[in-house]
Amino acid sequence: MNVQLQRRHGARFLEVWFDGKARKAFCLIEASSAACALAVHREAGGLRADRVYQVSSTNRQGEDMTAPLIFIGTYQVREGKLEAYKEFWQEYLKYIEAREPRLISINMYVSDDGNEVSVVQVHPDADSMLFHAGVAQQHIGTVYEEYLTGTANTQIYGTPNEATLAMVDKLNAPGSSVSIKRTPVGGFSRFAAVPEGAAASR
Repeated sequence: MNVQLQRRHGARFLEVWFDGKARKAFCLIEASSAACALAVHREAGGLRADRVYQVSSTNRQGEDMTAPLIFIGTYQVREGKLEAYKEFWQEYLKYIEAREPRLISINMYVSDDGNEVSVVQVHPDADSMLFHAGVAQQHIGTVYEEYLTGTANTQIYGTPNEATLAMVDKLNAPGSSVSIKRTPVGGFSRFAAVPEGAAASR
C-alpha cells in the first residue's frame, strides 16, 4: 500500500490475511473513521470492502478496556496427535512472534494425561486479541483439522469487545463453557525474573 496515500487519508494498513475456504480477504486498518478506511481502500485500486467492522478501546457501555486482557482456551487433543502438535506449536510461535508486536505473552500447557492443552494469552487490550485471531486464522483452521477435536472451555479476564466475543462464540464447540471476569481490582505484571536478593529502588 502506497505510504503517501495512507498519510493523505490519515490511515495506516496494519495487516492483511486471507481465508481460502471462505474466499475472503481481510484488512486491518487504523483510521479515524470507517469512511476514511473505505476511502483509502477504494483509492488504492484494490477490491472494494464489503463490510467494515469498527473496534475501539471502549465498548458500547463506555467501559474502559485498557487493562490487560487474558484469554485461556482449553482444548481436547486428538488421540496420538500430542507430539505432532507440540512440533506444530513451535513453528506457530515463530509465525506469531514476528507478526504481533503488541502480544505480551502466549504459552501452552499440557494436562498430566496428555488429553488436553491450554493456551494462555496476555494482551494489552481486546483489540490485540481480535488482531491475533486474524493473524492466526489459517493456523487455527489447521489445528482443528489435524490436532484438536474441540474447545473444552474458555476463560477471559478483562473486558472483551463485541467483535472478540463474536469470534470466541464462532470458534467454541457446542456445549463448551465460557467464563468472563470483566472487572480488574488492581495488580502489576512482572515478566522478567528479579534476581534473588535484589532490592527494589526508585
